[in-house]
Amino acid sequence: SVARFARCIAIQWWHFKRRCLWHHFCLVFLLLARSKPRSEAEIKFNISQLDKNVYNFKLSNTVGDELLFGYNHTSKTFYVDRRNSGDTEFSSKFAHRVSTAPRTSSNTHLSGTLLIDKTSIEIFYDDGETVMTEIFFPNAPFENLSLSSENGEFILDHLEAYELDIRDAN
Repeated sequence: SVARFARCIAIQWWHFKRRCLWHHFCLVFLLLARSKPRSEAEIKFNISQLDKNVYNFKLSNTVGDELLFGYNHTSKTFYVDRRNSGDTEFSSKFAHRVSTAPRTSSNTHLSGTLLIDKTSIEIFYDDGETVMTEIFFPNAPFENLSLSSENGEFILDHLEAYELDIRDAN
């Protein structure tokens, strides 16, 4: 069986309990200082007071790979774009388009949980009301997560990030 161990790295990760205004925010996976770079993480967030805006998240690494995902509040659509996420050449149908999902929640805020490992992401929006899962094959581990909006600042009420250490319990 597989056991999960999670710990919050207070110095390397941030947990916001107060309201913060952000136009662009970058969370760096500082786990690179370890002998084995890792990109397994659980990240929880809440953006309050949604307006007619596009909220963009980007996972990236030093070799230029990017996994883009986010929410367009005007069209009420979530998206994942893995077209530049690393190795995509093995099939013309892999990553040839942006994946989308409609938002069914009428909440005025956006909450989410991201589960990220070396080659996949699971995104649980609105307490799991909408879920998106994608695989990708980066040429190096993702090291950065950046959040931005296309039309100005936004309120990031809550952000928690945990390193996940997944190993065999035997």
